[in-house]
Amino acid sequence: MIGFQRRFDPAFAALKARVEAGEIGDPEMLVITSRDPGAPPVEYIKHSGGIFKDMLIHDFDIFRWMLDDEAGTLHATGSCRWTWRLRKRVISIRRLSRSAPNAAALCQINTTRRAAYGYD
Repeated sequence: MIGFQRRFDPAFAALKARVEAGEIGDPEMLVITSRDPGAPPVEYIKHSGGIFKDMLIHDFDIFRWMLDDEAGTLHATGSCRWTWRLRKRVISIRRLSRSAPNAAALCQINTTRRAAYGYD
């Protein structure tokens, strides 16, 4: 079972309600920032789904839910500046498929497993 709990977070739900009510206008860009305070143990990483399945899957769900759209294209890049064991620090940019290509909204998702200030 996959639990996309962010849909039930009060802040996300309030934003979704405002988007649906037309209070914000037609969204052109959604920027999602996702941070964990530190990496899980290496033993977990060896058997996990990697940062895409561990963390970014929730952000992918949020952009689809928030904008009621699907991705048209995806560009992803990763780097690791803090340990050779975890070679994933990812910035994902998705162009959504809404109607005509010129009218498509953009979504940028950036995430890391290490944020000095803690969970975001």
